[in-house]
Amino acid sequence: LTSNTNAGFSTNGYLLAPQGLLDSLRSFTVLVTVNPERIANLPRIYDFGSGSGNSVFARLESPSMGFKYNGGSTRLINSPVAVNAGEATRLAFTFDAKTKTSVIYIDCEAVVSSTLIDNEPYQLSRIAADTRNYIGRTQWWDSNVASSNVDYCGTMDDFYLFDVALNNAEIRDIQYRENDITSLDTNNLTDNKFYLQNNIVNKGEEVILVVRDEVSYQTEIFDTNGALIRRVASSAKMLSLGSFSQPGIFFITVADNNNSRQTLKFIVR
Repeated sequence: LTSNTNAGFSTNGYLLAPQGLLDSLRSFTVLVTVNPERIANLPRIYDFGSGSGNSVFARLESPSMGFKYNGGSTRLINSPVAVNAGEATRLAFTFDAKTKTSVIYIDCEAVVSSTLIDNEPYQLSRIAADTRNYIGRTQWWDSNVASSNVDYCGTMDDFYLFDVALNNAEIRDIQYRENDITSLDTNNLTDNKFYLQNNIVNKGEEVILVVRDEVSYQTEIFDTNGALIRRVASSAKMLSLGSFSQPGIFFITVADNNNSRQTLKFIVR
């Protein structure tokens, strides 16, 4: 997107995420590493929806999250911290549907938290089909305020959209993966009977369950829709749960013969 210009909407580059992305989206997390060539005039990082009056978006400059519902007033959450042109910056935008809490992270540090946005993304698709799910493009490119709401100019890397609100530790593990063994939530607390040796894995990489006690147990792996993916019974102290070909977030329930149960979580990248 480095050749984009402020007024060149007919020639600017952008990405288009699949239609229907918002249909059942409640909570979410967007992760991205940006290296902008310019930050003026509120360039869009992402802008999902059906038009300038119906979208959920994030913009650069001082990074912000916004929600425009059915032509109403824009609900906007602004970061007090700005990013700089010519520098790579890791950004994260989260929304938790249960608490209606939005959080903006810059380089894995939370810079603002707010409950100002109280609509959920799926509600936009009830107004109109979300056929304009832009990455790097503003919904307002065809409106009379296009000049002050421009397309993104620069590079983006590692763009992720999750349908849960990740916490700070989970965001850090994804955006700053320095070792093969990482931690998500309380997976590795010393008082847990079970933990994952590697709970952020690449596609095709094995997920390893470690057991502290000598017990028989059964594991069940579910995706975020609650579908059972795999079931394994064992008494091994270290068990391979296999590898996974599709990216996403997965949950493991482990039940032993002493009626102890634990839930773990891992991410396939």
